[in-house]
Amino acid sequence: MLQKIFRAVIAMATVGMTAHAYANLIIVVDQTGANDPVSIATPRVWNFGITEAGATYFQQNGITFDSALFAAKDFSGTTYPLVFTLYSGLGGNVNGNTALLSISHPATSFNEQYGGGPGSLYTFVPKSFTTGYYSVTLTTGAPDQSNKEYFLKDGKLTLLTEVATGSYSAINSAYWLQDQSVGNATTSFNGTGSLYGGDGGSTLGVAPEPSATLALIAITGVSFGGSFLRRFRKSA
Repeated sequence: MLQKIFRAVIAMATVGMTAHAYANLIIVVDQTGANDPVSIATPRVWNFGITEAGATYFQQNGITFDSALFAAKDFSGTTYPLVFTLYSGLGGNVNGNTALLSISHPATSFNEQYGGGPGSLYTFVPKSFTTGYYSVTLTTGAPDQSNKEYFLKDGKLTLLTEVATGSYSAINSAYWLQDQSVGNATTSFNGTGSLYGGDGGSTLGVAPEPSATLALIAITGVSFGGSFLRRFRKSA
């Protein structure tokens, strides 16, 4: 299912976007929801939590996050960049939340196919998470006009790991909490489970993978390098 995403992108040539040094964990928004606009009037926000058990496990095993994947597209009239930002705290850029990193991709790195350009993949210096709540946003200065804004195949945010060579699934639900919002998260966490003590978020069961439709994303021009598909040998 999910391995198709990565087999496709590995075969593409680099066109100047940042390549993966390696991939431990990846933030993905599944391609199951509506075709939602992203404009200056309609920023997109997702929440998630890292449990105490998760933070401990990641630290002990040297596991980090280094990328985020969205199925976005633009149009010939789109000129503003699309910006990915990771925050500590719920709801994105509100209530004094701290921006942990922010990456801007130009409109020229997208095209009129969902996920059809290298801009849909945001890579960054590997990031460690401590216990707590986080949020990610996609924002732009593009006006709220259909030929100038971005569109996104919207869905829930999922945290993936490579469980075998070329095979990806959601990380153990004891290590994180999934918000049920689809790009419209607020400062209230819409999910179950506890950040501290007990079995963390295991009341979620196994957090859902992105749907098989995500495997249809063709992210052209991204080079992951051979080390990207190194096997994730420790069970998550």
